[in-house]
Amino acid sequence: MASSLIRHFARPILATSKGFVSAAAHRNIPASLVFLYRTQATTESTPNAPAASLIRVNAEQRKTLVDFGHYVAECLPRFVQHVQMTSTNELEILVHPDGIFSIMAFLKDHTNAQFSSLADITAIDVPTRTYRFEVDG
Repeated sequence: MASSLIRHFARPILATSKGFVSAAAHRNIPASLVFLYRTQATTESTPNAPAASLIRVNAEQRKTLVDFGHYVAECLPRFVQHVQMTSTNELEILVHPDGIFSIMAFLKDHTNAQFSSLADITAIDVPTRTYRFEVDG
């Protein structure tokens, strides 16, 4: 009796190519393959929390980078034009073209820096300018 109730009330929904349930398919499925699924209704409302940011912001690390950028600007004010942080927590130092080698030597050789690798330098070509290339590092 129980298996006939299961077959009657818990028939799996099998769709044909037109989206309708095939009655012939119900008869060919043994009762041992029919599964009952229970869902539990909840009365608690789920808060609409904002999605977690993919980029984690470490405030202490960000402040350290900003302080270091200002330190570089104080040590080489002739070449550093602007210091800023990006949205991905990277320090950007905008340097006058005459000071690129001086800044790179400072970052490599100064005791408070001692960088050993260079990640990215970008050159921007502006054909209408007298000095066409703007190097961004």
